[in-house]
Amino acid sequence: MKKFLLLTLTFLALGFAAAPVSAQTVWDGTADITWYDANQASFDLSTPEQLAGVAQLVNSGTDFNGKTLNLTTDLWLNSTGDSTNNWVPIGGSATATGEAASSGNSFRGHFNGHGHSIYNLYCDKSSYFHAGLFGCIQNPCTIDSLVMMNPVIKSQGMMGAIAGMTRSGGAIYVRYCLVVNARIEGTGGNNIGGIIGANYSNYSGTYIENCGVTGQISGNYIGGIGGNAQYEYITNAYFAGTLIPSNSNYGGMTSHDGTRTNCYSYTEIIGSQSQSSASNHGTSVTQNEMQSDSMITLLGAAFMLDNGVNNGYPILSYMAGVGPTAVNICINESVTLTAFGYDSYLWSNGATSESITVSPTTTTTYTVTGTGANGVTGTHSSTVTVYPQAVINSTVAASAGGLVHGTVTPESTTVACGSSDVVTLTVTPDAGWRVLSVYVNGSQAYGEFTYGPVQYDRRAHLHQREQPRGLQYLRHQRHPDLERPHKGRALRVPYHRA
Repeated sequence: MKKFLLLTLTFLALGFAAAPVSAQTVWDGTADITWYDANQASFDLSTPEQLAGVAQLVNSGTDFNGKTLNLTTDLWLNSTGDSTNNWVPIGGSATATGEAASSGNSFRGHFNGHGHSIYNLYCDKSSYFHAGLFGCIQNPCTIDSLVMMNPVIKSQGMMGAIAGMTRSGGAIYVRYCLVVNARIEGTGGNNIGGIIGANYSNYSGTYIENCGVTGQISGNYIGGIGGNAQYEYITNAYFAGTLIPSNSNYGGMTSHDGTRTNCYSYTEIIGSQSQSSASNHGTSVTQNEMQSDSMITLLGAAFMLDNGVNNGYPILSYMAGVGPTAVNICINESVTLTAFGYDSYLWSNGATSESITVSPTTTTTYTVTGTGANGVTGTHSSTVTVYPQAVINSTVAASAGGLVHGTVTPESTTVACGSSDVVTLTVTPDAGWRVLSVYVNGSQAYGEFTYGPVQYDRRAHLHQREQPRGLQYLRHQRHPDLERPHKGRALRVPYHRA
Protein backbone atom coordinates (compact mmCIF):
# COMPACT_ATOMS: atom_id res chain seq x y z
CA MET A 1 0.00 0.00 0.00
CA LYS A 2 1.32 3.42 -0.93
CA LYS A 3 1.87 5.62 2.08
CA PHE A 4 1.70 9.39 1.99
CA LEU A 5 1.85 12.20 4.48
CA LEU A 6 -0.06 15.46 4.49
CA LEU A 7 1.73 18.50 5.87
CA THR A 8 -0.35 21.59 6.50
CA LEU A 9 1.63 24.82 6.51
CA THR A 10 -0.09 27.86 7.92
CA PHE A 11 1.40 31.14 6.71
CA LEU A 12 1.01 33.73 9.42
CA ALA A 13 0.95 36.92 7.38
CA LEU A 14 2.12 40.21 8.79
CA GLY A 15 -0.72 42.54 9.69
CA PHE A 16 -0.56 45.85 7.91
CA ALA A 17 0.22 48.97 9.95
CA ALA A 18 0.29 52.53 8.71
CA ALA A 19 3.66 53.16 7.18
CA PRO A 20 5.41 56.16 8.68
CA VAL A 21 5.80 59.31 6.66
CA SER A 22 9.41 59.79 5.68
CA ALA A 23 11.49 61.49 8.32
CA GLN A 24 11.32 65.29 8.42
CA THR A 25 13.78 67.85 9.68
CA VAL A 26 12.39 69.14 12.96
CA TRP A 27 13.16 72.59 14.34
CA ASP A 28 16.26 72.57 16.53
CA GLY A 29 14.97 75.43 18.68
CA THR A 30 17.30 78.08 17.29
CA ALA A 31 16.64 81.19 15.17
CA ASP A 32 18.38 81.95 11.87
CA ILE A 33 18.37 85.56 10.63
CA THR A 34 21.29 85.29 8.20
CA TRP A 35 18.83 85.34 5.30
CA TYR A 36 17.51 88.81 6.14
CA ASP A 37 18.64 91.81 4.11
CA ALA A 38 16.85 95.09 4.82
CA ASN A 39 17.33 96.11 1.19
CA GLN A 40 15.27 93.19 -0.11
CA ALA A 41 11.50 93.22 -0.47
CA SER A 42 10.84 89.47 -0.67
CA PHE A 43 12.23 86.50 1.23
CA ASP A 44 11.86 82.74 0.88
CA LEU A 45 11.65 80.68 4.08
CA SER A 46 12.62 77.03 3.80
CA THR A 47 13.63 75.98 7.35
CA PRO A 48 12.02 76.13 10.79
CA GLU A 49 15.03 78.09 11.99
CA GLN A 50 14.37 80.80 9.40
CA LEU A 51 10.75 81.03 10.53
CA ALA A 52 11.96 81.42 14.12
CA GLY A 53 14.24 84.13 12.77
CA VAL A 54 11.16 86.09 11.68
CA ALA A 55 9.98 86.07 15.29
CA GLN A 56 13.37 87.25 16.50
CA LEU A 57 13.46 90.08 13.99
CA VAL A 58 9.89 91.28 14.61
CA ASN A 59 10.25 91.06 18.37
CA SER A 60 13.38 93.18 18.04
CA GLY A 61 11.58 95.90 16.06
CA THR A 62 11.64 94.85 12.37
CA ASP A 63 7.97 94.92 11.33
CA PHE A 64 8.41 93.82 7.65
CA ASN A 65 6.08 96.59 6.44
CA GLY A 66 5.99 96.39 2.64
CA LYS A 67 7.91 93.09 2.53
CA THR A 68 6.75 89.60 1.59
CA LEU A 69 7.67 86.30 3.20
CA ASN A 70 7.16 83.15 1.11
CA LEU A 71 7.02 79.71 2.69
CA THR A 72 8.62 77.34 0.18
CA THR A 73 8.12 74.00 1.94
CA ASP A 74 6.34 72.32 4.83
CA LEU A 75 7.95 73.00 8.21
CA TRP A 76 8.03 70.82 11.36
CA LEU A 77 8.37 72.79 14.59
CA ASN A 78 8.08 69.62 16.66
CA SER A 79 7.77 65.93 15.99
CA THR A 80 4.41 65.92 17.81
CA GLY A 81 2.00 68.57 19.06
CA ASP A 82 3.18 68.43 22.67
CA SER A 83 6.94 68.76 22.60
CA THR A 84 9.89 70.61 24.06
CA ASN A 85 10.35 73.25 21.36
CA ASN A 86 8.26 76.12 22.72
CA TRP A 87 7.36 78.63 20.00
CA VAL A 88 7.92 82.34 20.61
CA PRO A 89 5.14 84.17 18.73
CA ILE A 90 5.95 86.63 15.95
CA GLY A 91 5.06 89.95 17.56
CA GLY A 92 3.06 90.76 20.66
CA SER A 93 4.43 91.00 24.16
CA ALA A 94 6.39 88.12 25.67
CA THR A 95 5.22 88.98 29.18
CA ALA A 96 1.81 90.64 28.78
CA THR A 97 -0.30 89.97 31.87
CA GLY A 98 -3.33 91.91 30.62
CA GLU A 99 -5.38 92.41 27.48
CA ALA A 100 -3.88 95.73 26.36
CA ALA A 101 -3.47 95.51 22.58
CA SER A 102 -0.83 98.22 22.49
CA SER A 103 2.01 96.29 24.13
CA GLY A 104 4.70 94.58 22.11
CA ASN A 105 5.66 94.75 18.43
CA SER A 106 3.55 93.77 15.43
CA PHE A 107 4.08 92.04 12.10
CA ARG A 108 3.01 94.26 9.21
CA GLY A 109 4.26 92.33 6.22
CA HIS A 110 2.70 89.86 3.78
CA PHE A 111 3.06 86.19 4.73
CA ASN A 112 2.23 83.71 1.97
CA GLY A 113 2.26 80.03 2.88
CA HIS A 114 1.71 78.97 -0.74
CA GLY A 115 -0.39 76.08 0.52
CA HIS A 116 2.38 74.68 2.71
CA SER A 117 1.88 73.40 6.23
CA ILE A 118 3.45 74.27 9.56
CA TYR A 119 3.32 71.14 11.68
CA ASN A 120 3.07 70.81 15.44
CA LEU A 121 3.47 74.36 16.66
CA TYR A 122 3.64 74.25 20.45
CA CYS A 123 3.25 77.60 22.21
CA ASP A 124 2.92 77.58 25.99
CA LYS A 125 2.44 81.06 27.50
CA SER A 126 0.13 79.90 30.26
CA SER A 127 0.97 82.89 32.49
CA TYR A 128 0.75 85.54 29.76
CA PHE A 129 -1.32 86.82 26.83
CA HIS A 130 -0.63 87.17 23.06
CA ALA A 131 -0.10 83.64 21.71
CA GLY A 132 -0.22 81.96 18.32
CA LEU A 133 2.03 81.72 15.28
CA PHE A 134 1.81 85.52 15.32
CA GLY A 135 1.37 87.34 18.60
CA CYS A 136 0.21 90.55 16.94
CA ILE A 137 -0.47 91.58 13.32
CA GLN A 138 -1.18 95.06 11.95
CA ASN A 139 -2.07 96.74 8.65
CA PRO A 140 -1.01 96.31 5.90
CA CYS A 141 -0.54 92.69 6.99
CA THR A 142 -1.97 89.82 4.96
CA ILE A 143 -1.74 86.14 5.83
CA ASP A 144 -2.40 83.92 2.82
CA SER A 145 -2.62 80.25 1.94
CA LEU A 146 -1.23 78.78 5.16
CA VAL A 147 -2.05 75.44 6.78
CA MET A 148 -1.46 74.85 10.50
CA MET A 149 -1.37 71.16 11.42
CA ASN A 150 -1.85 70.06 15.04
CA PRO A 151 -1.08 73.36 16.78
CA VAL A 152 -1.16 73.37 20.57
CA ILE A 153 -1.46 76.83 22.14
CA LYS A 154 -1.85 77.73 25.82
CA SER A 155 -2.11 81.23 27.28
CA GLN A 156 -4.18 83.49 29.49
CA GLY A 157 -5.98 84.84 26.44
CA MET A 158 -5.78 86.92 23.25
CA MET A 159 -4.66 83.88 21.29
CA GLY A 160 -5.44 82.11 18.06
CA ALA A 161 -3.68 79.58 15.85
CA ILE A 162 -2.84 82.29 13.28
CA ALA A 163 -2.66 85.38 15.49
CA GLY A 164 -3.31 86.32 19.09
CA MET A 165 -4.53 89.83 18.32
CA THR A 166 -4.69 92.62 15.77
CA ARG A 167 -3.78 96.27 16.13
CA SER A 168 -5.44 99.33 14.60
CA GLY A 169 -4.04 101.15 11.58
CA GLY A 170 -5.98 99.81 8.60
CA ALA A 171 -7.53 96.68 7.13
CA ILE A 172 -5.95 93.26 7.75
CA TYR A 173 -6.63 90.19 5.63
CA VAL A 174 -6.39 86.51 6.57
CA ARG A 175 -7.31 84.43 3.56
CA TYR A 176 -7.28 80.77 2.52
CA CYS A 177 -5.96 79.50 5.83
CA LEU A 178 -6.73 76.11 7.36
CA VAL A 179 -6.13 75.04 10.95
CA VAL A 180 -6.28 71.27 11.46
CA ASN A 181 -6.66 69.44 14.77
CA ALA A 182 -5.94 72.44 16.97
CA ARG A 183 -5.88 72.40 20.74
CA ILE A 184 -6.21 75.95 22.08
CA GLU A 185 -6.43 76.25 25.84
CA GLY A 186 -7.22 79.41 27.79
CA THR A 187 -5.78 79.62 31.30
CA GLY A 188 -7.94 82.34 32.81
CA GLY A 189 -8.12 85.34 30.47
CA ASN A 190 -10.43 86.21 27.59
CA ASN A 191 -10.65 86.31 23.80
CA ILE A 192 -9.63 83.01 22.26
CA GLY A 193 -10.25 82.00 18.64
CA GLY A 194 -9.33 79.34 16.14
CA ILE A 195 -7.90 81.95 13.74
CA ILE A 196 -7.60 85.22 15.71
CA GLY A 197 -8.12 85.79 19.43
CA ALA A 198 -8.93 89.49 19.74
CA ASN A 199 -9.78 92.06 17.09
CA TYR A 200 -11.48 94.83 19.10
CA SER A 201 -8.73 97.41 18.61
CA ASN A 202 -8.67 97.29 14.80
CA TYR A 203 -11.46 99.72 13.95
CA SER A 204 -10.59 99.50 10.24
CA GLY A 205 -11.63 95.86 10.13
CA THR A 206 -10.05 92.43 9.83
CA TYR A 207 -11.28 90.26 6.97
CA ILE A 208 -11.16 86.48 7.38
CA GLU A 209 -12.06 84.82 4.10
CA ASN A 210 -12.17 81.18 2.95
CA CYS A 211 -10.77 79.71 6.15
CA GLY A 212 -11.53 76.63 8.25
CA VAL A 213 -10.69 75.32 11.71
CA THR A 214 -10.97 71.87 13.29
CA GLY A 215 -10.08 70.91 16.84
CA GLN A 216 -10.81 71.88 20.44
CA ILE A 217 -10.94 75.32 22.06
CA SER A 218 -11.46 76.05 25.74
CA GLY A 219 -11.64 79.12 27.99
CA ASN A 220 -13.44 82.46 28.28
CA TYR A 221 -14.90 84.23 25.23
CA ILE A 222 -14.06 81.45 22.77
CA GLY A 223 -14.98 81.16 19.11
CA GLY A 224 -14.18 78.63 16.40
CA ILE A 225 -12.86 81.38 14.12
CA GLY A 226 -12.63 84.56 16.21
CA GLY A 227 -12.70 85.24 19.94
CA ASN A 228 -13.63 88.87 20.45
CA ALA A 229 -14.71 89.55 16.87
CA GLN A 230 -15.54 93.25 16.94
CA TYR A 231 -14.83 94.81 13.53
CA GLU A 232 -14.23 91.33 12.13
CA TYR A 233 -15.75 90.27 8.80
CA ILE A 234 -15.85 86.50 8.27
CA THR A 235 -16.85 85.08 4.89
CA ASN A 236 -16.96 81.49 3.58
CA ALA A 237 -15.63 79.86 6.73
CA TYR A 238 -16.32 76.85 8.93
CA PHE A 239 -15.49 75.34 12.30
CA ALA A 240 -15.79 71.66 13.18
CA GLY A 241 -14.87 70.57 16.67
CA THR A 242 -15.34 70.96 20.39
CA LEU A 243 -15.83 74.06 22.52
CA ILE A 244 -15.34 74.00 26.29
CA PRO A 245 -16.64 77.41 27.41
CA SER A 246 -16.10 78.99 30.81
CA ASN A 247 -18.81 81.62 30.30
CA SER A 248 -21.84 82.25 28.11
CA ASN A 249 -19.96 84.05 25.33
CA TYR A 250 -18.99 81.33 22.87
CA GLY A 251 -19.82 80.09 19.41
CA GLY A 252 -18.75 77.98 16.48
CA MET A 253 -17.79 81.18 14.67
CA THR A 254 -17.17 83.86 17.31
CA SER A 255 -17.58 84.43 21.03
CA HIS A 256 -19.48 87.64 20.25
CA ASP A 257 -19.83 90.33 17.60
CA GLY A 258 -18.44 90.11 14.09
CA THR A 259 -20.13 90.01 10.71
CA ARG A 260 -20.60 86.43 9.49
CA THR A 261 -21.42 85.64 5.87
CA ASN A 262 -21.83 82.08 4.61
CA CYS A 263 -20.34 80.56 7.77
CA TYR A 264 -21.03 77.08 9.15
CA SER A 265 -20.19 75.16 12.28
CA TYR A 266 -20.49 71.64 13.60
CA THR A 267 -19.89 72.17 17.30
CA GLU A 268 -19.86 69.86 20.28
CA ILE A 269 -20.28 71.82 23.51
CA ILE A 270 -18.81 70.35 26.70
CA GLY A 271 -20.19 71.77 29.94
CA SER A 272 -23.44 73.34 31.03
CA GLN A 273 -22.83 76.99 30.14
CA SER A 274 -25.81 78.67 28.53
CA GLN A 275 -25.08 80.59 25.33
CA SER A 276 -25.62 84.34 25.01
CA SER A 277 -26.50 84.13 21.31
CA ALA A 278 -26.98 81.12 19.03
CA SER A 279 -26.04 83.31 16.06
CA ASN A 280 -22.44 83.07 17.23
CA HIS A 281 -22.42 79.61 15.67
CA GLY A 282 -23.14 80.87 12.18
CA THR A 283 -25.27 78.20 10.51
CA SER A 284 -25.21 75.05 12.64
CA VAL A 285 -24.90 71.76 10.75
CA THR A 286 -24.45 68.09 11.61
CA GLN A 287 -21.17 66.25 11.31
CA ASN A 288 -22.42 64.40 8.23
CA GLU A 289 -23.43 67.67 6.62
CA MET A 290 -20.05 69.23 7.40
CA GLN A 291 -18.29 66.31 5.70
CA SER A 292 -20.57 66.19 2.66
CA ASP A 293 -20.28 67.24 -0.96
CA SER A 294 -23.02 69.78 -0.39
CA MET A 295 -20.89 71.60 2.20
CA ILE A 296 -18.19 72.06 -0.44
CA THR A 297 -20.82 73.57 -2.70
CA LEU A 298 -21.96 75.93 0.06
CA LEU A 299 -18.46 77.05 1.03
CA GLY A 300 -17.42 77.64 -2.57
CA ALA A 301 -14.59 76.89 -4.97
CA ALA A 302 -11.87 77.59 -2.39
CA PHE A 303 -12.67 74.26 -0.70
CA MET A 304 -12.63 70.61 -1.65
CA LEU A 305 -13.33 67.29 0.03
CA ASP A 306 -10.73 66.03 2.46
CA ASN A 307 -7.92 63.96 0.96
CA GLY A 308 -7.11 62.24 4.25
CA VAL A 309 -5.51 65.05 6.27
CA ASN A 310 -8.52 66.59 8.05
CA ASN A 311 -10.69 63.78 9.44
CA GLY A 312 -13.19 64.12 6.62
CA TYR A 313 -13.72 67.88 6.94
CA PRO A 314 -13.20 70.31 4.04
CA ILE A 315 -9.72 71.34 3.02
CA LEU A 316 -8.55 74.13 0.74
CA SER A 317 -8.73 73.25 -2.92
CA TYR A 318 -5.25 74.50 -3.74
CA MET A 319 -3.40 72.90 -0.82
CA ALA A 320 -0.03 71.80 -2.10
CA GLY A 321 1.11 68.30 -1.40
CA VAL A 322 1.01 64.70 -2.52
CA GLY A 323 -1.42 61.99 -1.61
CA PRO A 324 -1.29 59.52 -0.18
CA THR A 325 1.80 60.48 1.84
CA ALA A 326 2.24 56.86 2.93
CA VAL A 327 0.71 53.66 1.57
CA ASN A 328 1.23 49.89 1.80
CA ILE A 329 1.05 47.54 -1.19
CA CYS A 330 1.88 43.94 -1.94
CA ILE A 331 4.64 43.17 -4.42
CA ASN A 332 3.42 43.30 -8.05
CA GLU A 333 0.63 45.70 -7.10
CA SER A 334 0.55 49.34 -8.19
CA VAL A 335 -0.60 52.58 -6.61
CA THR A 336 -1.32 56.05 -7.99
CA LEU A 337 0.31 59.06 -6.32
CA THR A 338 -1.16 62.50 -7.01
CA ALA A 339 0.43 65.91 -6.42
CA PHE A 340 -1.64 69.08 -6.17
CA GLY A 341 -1.38 72.80 -5.56
CA TYR A 342 1.16 73.82 -8.23
CA ASP A 343 1.24 74.68 -11.91
CA SER A 344 3.94 72.17 -12.87
CA TYR A 345 5.51 69.07 -11.35
CA LEU A 346 8.71 67.06 -11.51
CA TRP A 347 8.78 63.63 -9.88
CA SER A 348 11.88 61.78 -8.73
CA ASN A 349 11.26 59.20 -11.47
CA GLY A 350 11.34 61.94 -14.13
CA ALA A 351 7.57 62.21 -14.70
CA THR A 352 6.08 65.68 -15.13
CA SER A 353 2.38 64.85 -14.73
CA GLU A 354 0.20 65.53 -11.69
CA SER A 355 -0.18 61.81 -11.03
CA ILE A 356 2.10 58.82 -11.42
CA THR A 357 1.29 55.12 -11.12
CA VAL A 358 4.13 53.14 -9.60
CA SER A 359 4.79 49.47 -8.83
CA PRO A 360 8.02 49.29 -6.84
CA THR A 361 9.47 45.94 -5.81
CA THR A 362 10.98 47.32 -2.61
CA THR A 363 9.91 50.07 -0.23
CA THR A 364 10.49 53.37 -2.03
CA THR A 365 10.04 57.05 -1.25
CA TYR A 366 8.96 59.17 -4.22
CA THR A 367 9.42 62.93 -4.18
CA VAL A 368 7.76 65.59 -6.30
CA THR A 369 8.83 69.19 -6.73
CA GLY A 370 6.06 71.56 -7.67
CA THR A 371 6.43 75.06 -9.10
CA GLY A 372 3.77 77.73 -8.73
CA ALA A 373 2.92 80.57 -11.09
CA ASN A 374 5.03 82.93 -8.96
CA GLY A 375 8.07 80.69 -9.27
CA VAL A 376 7.92 79.43 -5.68
CA THR A 377 8.71 75.73 -5.45
CA GLY A 378 8.02 73.06 -2.85
CA THR A 379 9.03 69.43 -2.45
CA HIS A 380 6.77 66.70 -1.05
CA SER A 381 7.22 62.98 -0.58
CA SER A 382 5.25 59.75 -0.49
CA THR A 383 6.54 56.46 0.91
CA VAL A 384 5.30 53.24 -0.70
CA THR A 385 5.97 50.28 1.59
CA VAL A 386 6.11 46.97 -0.29
CA TYR A 387 5.28 43.68 1.39
CA PRO A 388 6.66 40.63 -0.44
CA GLN A 389 4.99 37.31 -1.09
CA ALA A 390 6.00 34.39 1.08
CA VAL A 391 7.80 31.79 -1.07
CA ILE A 392 7.58 28.23 0.28
CA ASN A 393 10.09 25.72 -1.13
CA SER A 394 9.97 22.08 0.00
CA THR A 395 11.98 18.92 -0.74
CA VAL A 396 12.06 15.40 0.66
CA ALA A 397 15.02 14.77 2.95
CA ALA A 398 17.60 12.27 1.76
CA SER A 399 18.04 8.96 3.54
CA ALA A 400 21.15 7.99 5.47
CA GLY A 401 22.55 6.68 2.20
CA GLY A 402 22.15 10.07 0.55
CA LEU A 403 19.27 9.10 -1.69
CA VAL A 404 15.80 10.65 -1.89
CA HIS A 405 12.96 8.16 -1.70
CA GLY A 406 9.81 10.15 -2.36
CA THR A 407 8.31 13.39 -3.59
CA VAL A 408 6.61 16.41 -2.07
CA THR A 409 3.92 18.40 -3.87
CA PRO A 410 4.06 21.29 -4.49
CA GLU A 411 7.79 21.78 -4.35
CA SER A 412 7.39 25.55 -4.56
CA THR A 413 4.45 27.85 -3.94
CA THR A 414 3.75 31.40 -2.79
CA VAL A 415 1.38 32.99 -0.31
CA ALA A 416 0.24 36.54 -0.96
CA CYS A 417 1.12 39.18 1.60
CA GLY A 418 -1.61 40.09 3.99
CA SER A 419 -3.22 36.64 3.80
CA SER A 420 -3.57 33.72 6.20
CA ASP A 421 -3.68 31.04 3.53
CA VAL A 422 -3.07 27.39 4.40
CA VAL A 423 -0.71 25.48 2.14
CA THR A 424 -0.94 21.67 2.15
CA LEU A 425 2.19 19.71 1.19
CA THR A 426 1.61 16.11 0.09
CA VAL A 427 4.53 13.76 0.75
CA THR A 428 4.48 10.53 -1.29
CA PRO A 429 7.15 7.89 -0.42
CA ASP A 430 8.56 5.59 -3.06
CA ALA A 431 7.32 2.01 -2.96
CA GLY A 432 8.79 0.21 0.00
CA TRP A 433 10.18 3.32 1.63
CA ARG A 434 9.09 5.56 4.48
CA VAL A 435 9.69 9.34 4.39
CA LEU A 436 10.52 10.63 7.84
CA SER A 437 11.21 14.29 7.09
CA VAL A 438 11.13 17.04 4.52
CA TYR A 439 12.91 20.36 4.18
CA VAL A 440 10.75 23.48 4.10
CA ASN A 441 12.62 26.66 3.24
CA GLY A 442 15.85 25.02 4.28
CA SER A 443 14.73 23.69 7.65
CA GLN A 444 14.11 20.02 8.33
CA ALA A 445 10.53 19.25 9.28
CA TYR A 446 9.16 16.08 10.83
CA GLY A 447 6.89 15.44 13.76
CA GLU A 448 4.90 18.34 15.11
CA PHE A 449 6.86 21.50 15.80
CA THR A 450 6.84 25.25 15.49
CA TYR A 451 8.44 27.52 12.95
CA GLY A 452 8.96 30.98 14.34
CA PRO A 453 10.81 33.04 16.94
CA VAL A 454 10.34 30.62 19.86
CA GLN A 455 12.66 29.46 22.62
CA TYR A 456 14.18 26.05 22.05
CA ASP A 457 12.90 23.55 24.58
CA ARG A 458 15.90 21.37 25.35
CA ARG A 459 13.62 18.66 26.68
CA ALA A 460 12.53 18.00 23.10
CA HIS A 461 14.65 16.70 20.25
CA LEU A 462 14.14 15.86 16.65
CA HIS A 463 16.12 12.66 16.13
CA GLN A 464 18.66 14.16 18.56
CA ARG A 465 18.82 17.41 16.58
CA GLU A 466 17.81 20.81 17.95
CA GLN A 467 14.52 22.31 16.88
CA PRO A 468 14.93 24.54 13.80
CA ARG A 469 14.15 28.26 14.13
CA GLY A 470 13.22 31.29 12.07
CA LEU A 471 10.28 30.04 10.01
CA GLN A 472 6.54 29.70 10.38
CA TYR A 473 4.18 27.22 11.98
CA LEU A 474 4.14 23.74 10.45
CA ARG A 475 2.27 20.65 11.57
CA HIS A 476 1.81 17.26 10.00
CA GLN A 477 -1.38 15.30 9.80
CA ARG A 478 -1.07 11.53 9.65
CA HIS A 479 -3.18 9.98 6.92
CA PRO A 480 -5.52 7.26 8.27
CA ASP A 481 -3.77 4.46 6.37
CA LEU A 482 -0.22 5.61 7.15
CA GLU A 483 1.61 3.04 9.25
CA ARG A 484 2.98 4.23 12.57
CA PRO A 485 6.74 4.86 12.50
CA HIS A 486 8.97 2.20 13.94
CA LYS A 487 9.50 2.48 17.65
CA GLY A 488 12.15 5.04 18.49
CA ARG A 489 12.32 6.49 14.98
CA ALA A 490 10.26 9.64 15.62
CA LEU A 491 10.07 11.58 18.87
CA ARG A 492 7.25 13.91 19.89
CA VAL A 493 8.13 17.60 19.90
CA PRO A 494 5.95 19.90 22.03
CA TYR A 495 4.08 22.54 20.04
CA HIS A 496 4.92 26.14 20.93
CA ARG A 497 2.96 28.91 19.29
CA ALA A 498 5.09 31.98 18.51
